[in-house]
Amino acid sequence: MAQTTSEIHSWSPRNPCGFILASDAAADDSDKTITVPSGESWEIKSIRVEYTATATAGTRTLAILFRDATDDVIHGFTVSNASITASQVMVFNFYPDAPTVAPTDGAVEGTQALSHGLILPAGWDIRIYDSADVDATADDVVIHVTAKRMR
Repeated sequence: MAQTTSEIHSWSPRNPCGFILASDAAADDSDKTITVPSGESWEIKSIRVEYTATATAGTRTLAILFRDATDDVIHGFTVSNASITASQVMVFNFYPDAPTVAPTDGAVEGTQALSHGLILPAGWDIRIYDSADVDATADDVVIHVTAKRMR
């Protein structure tokens, strides 16, 4: 896993809450997982997915799963307002109250609402992947998750 997590903003040294950015930009991988570290809980604020499909024919279906520490799916959805096909570049943004906007290849970033109050405890994760499994080891997907960190 190529997950990196960095502090965005911490209110004060005495306040254990702050905002973090967790990312995975490893190439040639359209199956990503971001895991909440030990000793923390995260309230998910937004997810950004940048999907670059190879020339391999097939329609990709972006899915997002929120899973507990034993990989049981607690919440999840597939992105219904976009089809990713060969050689396309699509960007998706998920956040509470987002309007539903379909992305277009390299031009318009798509948006879709994310549930309010998604709090993930330590060991839980977010899996973002192509559920059609068209070219999982060659398509490039970059993900960024912003969250309020609670310790």
